[in-house]
Amino acid sequence: MEKSALYAKKLKCPVCADAFTSMRPRSSMLKVAKRDSDFCVHYKNDINPLFYDVYVCPHCGYAALSDQFDKISTEGKKLHMDNLAKNWVPRDYSGERTLDQALECYKLALLCAQVRHAKPSELAAICMCIAWLYRFAKDEEEEKRFLKAALDQYIAAYEHQMDNSEHEINMIYLIGELYRRLGDYSQAVQWLSRVVNHKDKAKYPALVNMAQDVWQSIRDAKNTAR
Repeated sequence: MEKSALYAKKLKCPVCADAFTSMRPRSSMLKVAKRDSDFCVHYKNDINPLFYDVYVCPHCGYAALSDQFDKISTEGKKLHMDNLAKNWVPRDYSGERTLDQALECYKLALLCAQVRHAKPSELAAICMCIAWLYRFAKDEEEEKRFLKAALDQYIAAYEHQMDNSEHEINMIYLIGELYRRLGDYSQAVQWLSRVVNHKDKAKYPALVNMAQDVWQSIRDAKNTAR
């Protein structure tokens, strides 16, 4: 019997303390087709792990990215219960998810994050994932709307939330790349040049090479437009 690409992970909601399950992909069964310049991964498999990286409690509606799910504060729990849980209509996302269901999960995670005043970096990450889902759906207008939202949050995170150079140089690169994708080439070049000239650039050669490649694509686009 062929092993399923998904398995049920048992979870306990950190807000309401009820148990539930959420599907997770088996990493050994995933095959990468390509990676976009903003880190969006495309898979050869029918199963896309991005669809399952938000846990949603069916009991109280608390939703968050898997790596943030248990990191909610006491104040965050209270804000969720007072503002969202009381109006929650029970829904179950524990099975295999469609693209539309994945979008619902991420938008719920974004709402929950906004209500509990999450850090800009977390809001940015959720917005990026939503943009990627719209990319898979070939909805360019909505993709760009959420890329812009991610850009705004990454800039806020860069200005107020830096904790180490690895996070910093990655964030600088993403800001430049998002400006490029949104058509602001002047700002894109300014931010990408910060990656190329970063004091710790020797530690991150792959990222520097990516920045140079994106920079070159901007030059090529400008030359084509002439």
